[in-house]
Amino acid sequence: MVVKKTGLAWIHVTDMDKTKKLFVDLLGMKVVDDQPQFGWMELEGVEGGSRIGVGSAIEGQDPDCSPIKPGQNAVISLSVSDIEDVRTDLEKKGVSFIGEIIEVPGQVKMATFTDHDKNIFQLVENLE
Repeated sequence: MVVKKTGLAWIHVTDMDKTKKLFVDLLGMKVVDDQPQFGWMELEGVEGGSRIGVGSAIEGQDPDCSPIKPGQNAVISLSVSDIEDVRTDLEKKGVSFIGEIIEVPGQVKMATFTDHDKNIFQLVENLE
C-alpha cells in the first residue's frame, strides 16, 4: 500500500465556540467549511496552507463514542512572522504556553501552547 497524499489534520474538542474564538478571533485564521449540524468546521491560515479540521460531539451523542478524545491529537504547527509578538499577545488573551520559545539557530523558533482541552499546538517562525 502507498499513501497517495495527506489529508487535513483534525482535532476533537469539547467546545466549538471556544475553539473558534482561539483560532479565528485570537490567531486570525479563517473558517473555510462550517457544518455545525455535524459538529464540524475546517480552518486555514490567511495565506492558505493545510487545513485544520475540528470535530465536536453532536448534542445528545454519547461523548465516549469516538476513540479520539480531546487533548489526544498530533501537534499542529502554525507559521507566524514574529513569534515573540504573537506569543506575548496570546498570553495577554489567556492562552497557556508550555515552556519558553525554543530556537534552532538560523532555522526556526517554536513556542508550544494548548487549547482548553489540552490539545497541543506550536507556533513556528521560520528563520531561513
